[in-house]
Amino acid sequence: MIKLEQMTEAFFDLIVAEIHAELMEAPESERSKFLFSGYNSIKLTDYHHGLGRHIRNKYSLWSYAWEPELIDGVDHSKFHPDHISMEIIK
Repeated sequence: MIKLEQMTEAFFDLIVAEIHAELMEAPESERSKFLFSGYNSIKLTDYHHGLGRHIRNKYSLWSYAWEPELIDGVDHSKFHPDHISMEIIK
């Protein structure tokens, strides 16, 4: 099984470019809400269940292995699929 740590920067950049292209094809109201609201005004957690899930599923992020970094029972690994999808959204 491939580890998420092995995801290259080029692959990460490719995912970002593909997601950006998908957003540009979205209806104007959705595109404006996401792309043209200032970065500081976006609550990234608002995108976790919709866009984040789309990214995790489309790129099969759950199929990769990663080493959990548990703190109080919560995985804070930068290679957790939830974290990676949020980085892509950023």
